Amino acid sequence: MAHYRNFLEQTPLRFVKQNLGAVGQTSDDVEALQQEVIDLRQRCARLAEENKELKAKLQQYEPSSEDGSTAN
Repeated sequence: MAHYRNFLEQTPLRFVKQNLGAVGQTSDDVEALQQEVIDLRQRCARLAEENKELKAKLQQYEPSSEDGSTAN
């Protein structure tokens, strides 16, 4: 029970490192994964902004009627 409580008090990453004894080996992997997460978040933000811009541009070219439908 005390072991489980200790787990809850620590961050999961630190718990895994301490109990698997792989502190030095995983730091490179952790850094690479953290960088990948940063890169993916930035890419997601750029794509969201691009999507917003493209939707706005599309609205300029789509004629709309009063009932909200588009004309063909």
